[in-house]
Amino acid sequence: MKGKLIHEFGPFRLEPAERRLLRQGRPINLSPQLFSLLLVFVENPDKLISKEALRNKVWGSAYVSEDALKVIIGNLRKAIGENGERYIETVRGGGYRFICPVRVAEEHTAAPEIVPGMLATAPGKEADTKAGDIEATPEASSVLTEPDIELQTPSGQSSHPRALTFGNRKIIFWALCVMVAAAALVIVALWFSGKREIQQYGRRSNAVQVPIFSAYDFEDGEQGWTARPQMMISRVFSSNAHAYEGKRSLAIIFDDPYSRKSQVYVENPPIKAGRTVTARILCPADTQLAAIAWFVEDREYTWSNDWQPVSRLIPGGWNKFSVRIPADAPTPLARLGIEFTADAAWKGTCYLDAVEWQ
Repeated sequence: MKGKLIHEFGPFRLEPAERRLLRQGRPINLSPQLFSLLLVFVENPDKLISKEALRNKVWGSAYVSEDALKVIIGNLRKAIGENGERYIETVRGGGYRFICPVRVAEEHTAAPEIVPGMLATAPGKEADTKAGDIEATPEASSVLTEPDIELQTPSGQSSHPRALTFGNRKIIFWALCVMVAAAALVIVALWFSGKREIQQYGRRSNAVQVPIFSAYDFEDGEQGWTARPQMMISRVFSSNAHAYEGKRSLAIIFDDPYSRKSQVYVENPPIKAGRTVTARILCPADTQLAAIAWFVEDREYTWSNDWQPVSRLIPGGWNKFSVRIPADAPTPLARLGIEFTADAAWKGTCYLDAVEWQ
C-alpha cells in the first residue's frame, strides 16, 4: 500500500493528507487557504509561479484581486516566520517562487507483524495437533489461566472438579463484564472528547472570520503608497534600514521645500467599515515635526484620525497609531495614510511598517 507523502523544509514538516504543518514537532495553525497556498509552493519548489496560476490552483474560479493576494502572501510569510530565513521570493512582474529546499519523503504504516512461535508449545512437546483437536498442555494452561485453587469440603476432602470449573466460569464471566464496562467508559469518554474538539474547532472557525490582516508590510515594495506632491516629502520606497516586523519598511524622505503639512497615503485600501487599523511609525529624535496624524478618509471626505504631538512619542523608536473606521463609513475608502505637521524645513527620514486591521 502506498504511503503518505511528507514535505520537509527548514524546521517545518508539512503533511498534506492530515492538513497539518509542524515546526520542530509543534503544530502551526493555518487557515485552509493559507495551507493550500503553502502546499502549492512546497510541491513546486524553486519554480516561478505566476499570480494567475496561484489563483487558479488555490481558489479556482473565485475572484481574488491582486491586492488581496498580496495580503494573503504576507499573512503566510508571517505564519511561517520569515525572519531568520527567506522562503517565498517575490519576482517583480512574474509572480512568486519558493526558494527553500524541500525534502519529500514517503511515510509507511507498518502492518502488524506475526512472529512465528508466539503460541509455542512447552519444551519437548510437538505442535502436531490437527485442526479441531487442540489439546491444552499443563504448561500452556499455567500460562493462560490462574493456578488451580483447591476448594476444601468441611471433611477436608477436595471438591468435585465440576465445582472448580463452575468457579472458573464465574471468574471469566465477571472479567468479561468488567472489560465491557471499561470499553463502554472509553467510548463515552472519546465521544465527549470529540464533541468538545468539534466545538472548539467551531469557535476557531468563527474566529477566523475576523482575522488580523497585514496588507502593507512593504516586504515586496511600496505596495501603492505614494507621497502627496508639492510638499516636504519627496518620495517613498521600501527600505531595509529599519523594520518593525520582517526585514523592510516604507522609508519616507523629507527633503523638498518647506510646507507645514505633508502626507503619504495609499488609495482605495481594501478595508471594511467598522475595522480598527493600526500602524507603527518611526521618526528620528531630531526633527522639525510637531505632530503626526494616522488617518482614513472616505469618499465623502470624512476623516477619522489618531493625532499625536511629537513631544509624546518615543524619539527614534516605533510608535503605535490606531484609528477605527466608522461602521457607517461608505466603502471602498478613498485613502489611508499619515499626515505630518512641521514647524520648519528639515531633511530626514521617517518609517512606516506593520499596517494591520481587524
